[in-house]
Amino acid sequence: MKFCHYFKPRLALWAGGDLNPSEADALQSHLAICPACGDRLQQLQQARAALEHSDPEPTYLEQPRSLWPDVNRRITAALAIPRVPVYRRKWVWRTAAASLLVLATWAVWPRGPVGPGKPDPRSTAHPGMLEVPVQQESDSTQSQSQSERF
Repeated sequence: MKFCHYFKPRLALWAGGDLNPSEADALQSHLAICPACGDRLQQLQQARAALEHSDPEPTYLEQPRSLWPDVNRRITAALAIPRVPVYRRKWVWRTAAASLLVLATWAVWPRGPVGPGKPDPRSTAHPGMLEVPVQQESDSTQSQSQSERF
């Protein structure tokens, strides 16, 4: 039907008696012309009847013993455990010592070959920014190049 999408959510309310009177009248007129919604209402009423005849188990609120005293006792016991301060834990000191050892080793470790004509890898200059010495031609090579020109 055209209006089933409007009435389907209201079927459960009507089966339980929780639908307001104006909507209940509109739903009854829809049920008179829609067999699919009538079948759905019958299923909901059967499910509700089965639930009413079942034997419900008591909830924790209905039980004679409350859960709070046991929970409170556990929380109090957990808070009463003496805790060792962080600075007294051995793993903190061991981790700090190992970190310092790694840092010191990294600081003094050679970073590559350093020699004549090779830049110091510890310098902060970019490799392209290093000055390269310009070799001047010797006098004999200059004279040869001049004689070849003429």
